[in-house]
Amino acid sequence: MSRVKIIKKENAPENLCDFPNFHKSGSITGMKKLYYGKDALLVRCGDYIYNVTSEPEIYYNAEKLITYCIITTSEKPHIDILNEYYPKPQIR
Repeated sequence: MSRVKIIKKENAPENLCDFPNFHKSGSITGMKKLYYGKDALLVRCGDYIYNVTSEPEIYYNAEKLITYCIITTSEKPHIDILNEYYPKPQIR
């Protein structure tokens, strides 16, 4: 079954629109079968689904939620990662 990860618009890379894409109403299975290949890495952002196979880090970082905390105990504030969460894939 096809797996598409979701990226929020504010978390999407600036060059996302440069990747091949199709409308969310299109057939994911059909696009993979006819154009992208069965192992294509697809992400959905807004109303479009993008083939990001050429930059897999976009796919693997999608749906990743990170909680940041600003530490101000020194002269220079810095950011620490408090928590990383990777949702479990849904089996359909």
